[in-house]
Parts: sequence; C-alpha cells; structure tokens
Amino acid sequence: MARITQVSGSGNFRFFLLDTFAGNAIIPVFNIFLPILAIRIGADALQVGLVGGASTAVYAFMPFVMGRFSDRRESRKFFVLSALAILTIVSVLYAVASNPMMLIALRIVEGMAWSMFWPVIEAEITL
Repeated sequence: MARITQVSGSGNFRFFLLDTFAGNAIIPVFNIFLPILAIRIGADALQVGLVGGASTAVYAFMPFVMGRFSDRRESRKFFVLSALAILTIVSVLYAVASNPMMLIALRIVEGMAWSMFWPVIEAEITL
C-alpha cells in the first residue's frame, strides 16, 4: 500500500480539513432552521427574509477584506480558531434569541465569522 507523505508547508492540512468539514456541516443547519426559528418567535415575511439572507449579504463583500489578512501565514490558525469561537458563541445565542431582530444581528455576526473562516481555509489549502 502506498504511503502518502506530507508536502512541506502543509503540516496543518488535517486541521484545516477537519474545520472545513465542520463548516460545511453547520451552514445548512443554520440556513434551514434559523428562518423557521424566526417564524416561531413571531417574525413577519421581511424579517424572515433578512434572517435568511443577512449572513450571505455580509459574506458577499467581507471575504475580500479578510482575504488580505489571510495571506499572512502566521495568523491563519488564529483566524480559523477565532471564527469557530465566534460561530460557537453565535450558535448558543441563537438558542436564546427572543426576537427576530436579535436573529438578524446574530446572522450578520455569523457572516463576519464565515468571512474570517473560508478565505483562510482556501489560502491554506491552495498553498
């Protein structure tokens, strides 16, 4: 059986691969269940739409900003761990959200966290 050797500079590949798996598992859960949660706590149609799209709206432009910082190899792991910490906190706060405006604000913060997460992962994997 052939043994796969590690390419130099990719010592963190497994770390980033595991984080990518976690990110891809989490995004659909947020995208499906948060608009349903918004309806359950009394959101109108506009608020449900904002809950559904606020994260994506932020993610439309923020990766370009965060990508400039992800080019620094020393800070990549910090950005990934910070983004995962923010996403964990936001996930806990989703559970205690009492109104649709709180969900919208949390979705904006979530979009910022994903903007920290994905450019760093892409930069690390492509190098």
